[in-house]
Amino acid sequence: MSVENYEYEGKHLNQGITQGIIKDWFKVRGSLTQITQCVLIEHVKQGGLTTDPHEITCRRDLDFIVRNALSRLQRDGCAIEVSREDDTWEISGKPPCVYDDGKGNEFVYLFYDHYQRYIMDDRWECYIGQTGDLQKRMYNHARKLRVEPTVALEFKTKDSRHLERQIRHVLKRLGRCRTDKKGISWYDTSPDEVVFVYKYIKKCEKLNALYDELTSLDGLNRDELKDDVFEL
Repeated sequence: MSVENYEYEGKHLNQGITQGIIKDWFKVRGSLTQITQCVLIEHVKQGGLTTDPHEITCRRDLDFIVRNALSRLQRDGCAIEVSREDDTWEISGKPPCVYDDGKGNEFVYLFYDHYQRYIMDDRWECYIGQTGDLQKRMYNHARKLRVEPTVALEFKTKDSRHLERQIRHVLKRLGRCRTDKKGISWYDTSPDEVVFVYKYIKKCEKLNALYDELTSLDGLNRDELKDDVFEL
């Protein structure tokens, strides 16, 4: 996922930058080696430089920096050392972005396996679903997938099934449906793209409502205007 104005662009990876990246980006449970690899990939992808060869001469030094960053985050309540023996950590990371239309208590959500985002650049496997009990649904997903899903988006709405169908419809038109056997809920997309789709849908709904109001006031034929509005 690309970020405009990446604050560490052009800078060598160090402990301070490592701590910032982990705190701002990650919500994952994994080994120190996995976390170190993800931090380095993320930093370079956003325009940062690898480690300074005069300060870090081997992988052991880099692991040491990441471990120190994790220890500091643990003191701040943002990370937990799950197993000292296996060097496994759990990071709370950023909370999901929540969009609330103020009309209901149901949810459309997007989650993904955190490590999948490092395989692809702009889009990766994302799951889009709907529920009335998000906490219970995510618990069931975690048991089924045997990983801790990263919930990136929550859309709070009155009719989650309708909104889910709308989002899937647009993603299908964009060619984002997966062709493998994982199921119809998986798409090659990203949270940024789905937020764009959500805002697009809301804009279309407002335009439809406006055209309804105009036709009722002026006695116009709505069919004459429908081509200007994307019908969902």
